[in-house]
Amino acid sequence: MTCLTAILAALLGLAACNPVETWRDWSGASKNDPDPETTPNTQNLASGEASDYPNLATVPPPPVRALTVAEREKLTQSLIADRTNAKYSAEKLVAGFGAMPGAAPPPPPPPVAEPAALPQYYTVQLVVSKRDCFWRIAGFPFVYNDPWKWRLLYDANKSLLSKPGNPNLIEPGQRFVIPSASGEKREGDYDPTVEYPTYSPK
Repeated sequence: MTCLTAILAALLGLAACNPVETWRDWSGASKNDPDPETTPNTQNLASGEASDYPNLATVPPPPVRALTVAEREKLTQSLIADRTNAKYSAEKLVAGFGAMPGAAPPPPPPPVAEPAALPQYYTVQLVVSKRDCFWRIAGFPFVYNDPWKWRLLYDANKSLLSKPGNPNLIEPGQRFVIPSASGEKREGDYDPTVEYPTYSPK
């Protein structure tokens, strides 16, 4: 009977308090909790709970001040002046600013040197390691940049060969014409000291 009474008393005690707090106390989880009697934040919250809620109806409306006639006229003139300045700036940007007074004019750009024209004539060279032939001459960048175009050279210069039917019999010192392959401009004799552009078909 005594045990039953003790159990009932314990259950009534748990029912009368917060079971979560009771469990935290029993498990030791609340041992580091701040003391509500000394915590400033707790005191602030308690003080706030005792204060009345603010009445939002008592907040005054924001002030509204109408412009006078003179102020409206001044604002209008300021907007007109801004629009005029913006239009003037846009016109100056489109037309370009004139020369600043007292400033020297910019120097003219340097002339762009035109590349040398491709040579119109080539003189057969005496090359020991690789002798000149129509195939090799056509492959030069300043000629056709393509050895397969050797036939153009051969057809234009076969009358100069000792045996016109044999394109392999060319001799050092022979001056061959380089016919235009695609309408490119050619002039003068080949000069090994000149840097020629590379031929490219049009």
